[in-house]
Amino acid sequence: MPMMHALKGVVIGALAGVGYAITGFFKAKAKNKEDFDYKKFAKTVALGAVLGAVNYYLGLGMTGDDIAFLALAGETAVIEHVIKAIFAKISGESSVF
Repeated sequence: MPMMHALKGVVIGALAGVGYAITGFFKAKAKNKEDFDYKKFAKTVALGAVLGAVNYYLGLGMTGDDIAFLALAGETAVIEHVIKAIFAKISGESSVF
């Protein structure tokens, strides 16, 4: 049964990643006139899916899919910024954002 929860988590997490990726695209388009970047989009969706699988496996889905979706969108945003900051620090960039 936990694997079914994890599979459902992948779907909910991927959808949360899609939601966050779309809002990120519109923000970048308005601010920097950026074109759609499929790699960024795919990375964000994949991150959401992984977080969803882990969270549902650990029981987040028990709160309800709607709450889990919102929580996963937030987690995706936070973890993505943390990963970007770590890579910026490792590569020696002076500005993280």
